[in-house]
Amino acid sequence: DPRCGVSRGDGVFDPGSADLSAAAQNLTDFVLYEAFPAYTPPASSPFDLNDTTITFINAGTGYISVTQGCTPARNENYGTGCYDLSDSFYEEMSPTAMDLDGSIVSGLSLGPGAGYLVTTSAGAGGIAPGQSAVIVPAGDDDFVDTATGGGTLGIFVGSHGNISRVAANGNGFVPSVSTMLDNANEGLYAWTDLHSASGGGSGDIWYEENGTVATVTYLAVAGWNTGAGNTIQFIWDTATGDFSIEFENLNTTNPEVWLVGYSPAGPSTDDGGTDISAMNGALVSGQNVDAMTLSASGAPISSPTAGSTVTFTVDNMQEIFPGVTVGILAVSLGQTNPGLPLGFLGAPGCNAYIASLDLTLTMTGGGSTLTQAFNLPAGLPSGVQLYSQAVNLVLPNSLPNGQNAFGMILSNGVSHFVNSF
Repeated sequence: DPRCGVSRGDGVFDPGSADLSAAAQNLTDFVLYEAFPAYTPPASSPFDLNDTTITFINAGTGYISVTQGCTPARNENYGTGCYDLSDSFYEEMSPTAMDLDGSIVSGLSLGPGAGYLVTTSAGAGGIAPGQSAVIVPAGDDDFVDTATGGGTLGIFVGSHGNISRVAANGNGFVPSVSTMLDNANEGLYAWTDLHSASGGGSGDIWYEENGTVATVTYLAVAGWNTGAGNTIQFIWDTATGDFSIEFENLNTTNPEVWLVGYSPAGPSTDDGGTDISAMNGALVSGQNVDAMTLSASGAPISSPTAGSTVTFTVDNMQEIFPGVTVGILAVSLGQTNPGLPLGFLGAPGCNAYIASLDLTLTMTGGGSTLTQAFNLPAGLPSGVQLYSQAVNLVLPNSLPNGQNAFGMILSNGVSHFVNSF
């Protein structure tokens, strides 16, 4: 068990553990300590002396402990910058929370690389394969090239409710957001653990082509080991990129979650997912944008005789003109946490994390990363807190999907605890 304390050694009598956080004392001999019992995470650690200084005072016959705060100078991030924009969209739901039964999710392509307009509405019902459809012989955890059955559109069909173009994606039975977003090939997803008749279960997967349009129908395909069917139909126009995903008579006892959505080829930013049932003409970005981030290095140390330098780094900035990036570093004596939403200024999705602009420093350069040194003066009282946030000026409405009208994006906030060590 971990112990903290002081002892003269030499076979001194053990007085037992004391509570050092409560000014403990032992006036009969020179030993004073606290023993902390072992623990197993995720239980909380019993150690209660973090950020604490303990002074052991020699009282002539033993020790008296004096406990004081001991928070070193430090920088800590809080909040999130704007914007995390993804060229994918998804929703992850449990079988009982799946709310797309009887719905159709439609994606209208805005052109190559321009993203999608996505709408969810009531489906027409009566999903069935067409007269020219053929059964896809998909085994368990399988991905089938439809060319083996005469297909010509480059569609690959997964046994677990996901399809792709050009080549097969991974098809594990456990849906994974990270796998979906990082798959090498463009895909549509209604991913859960299914078991088609070709794999020894119930129901079949059907495939048909009509010109440039591919239709994949999972007709009453059972969730693994349930015997209860799920009907899903993908329709994908390989010429325009338009698609739809329709659901009917879903099984609420499937053994895995549902992962529904679309992702183009290659890595995509994770924007946290969305409520697909509420998508009504929602714009999905044609490119990935990572949220702007502010970080600080160099502890904010200020002693009576010397200050220090804190270096700020702003990443994922946008150029206002080719080769020109303009930003502002703002330092404040107060914070706003949680942040103040700035939609009323025309910057929806961005938050102000500082209370005032007490000091501003202009940052200019090129590219997506800028740095700024800030010289902290000597003589600041220990315990003073400062707060900072970065602003990036952009052309209004120049971000994907036309964001943002005001022409600025903001970083997360950083708090700075000033001390002499």
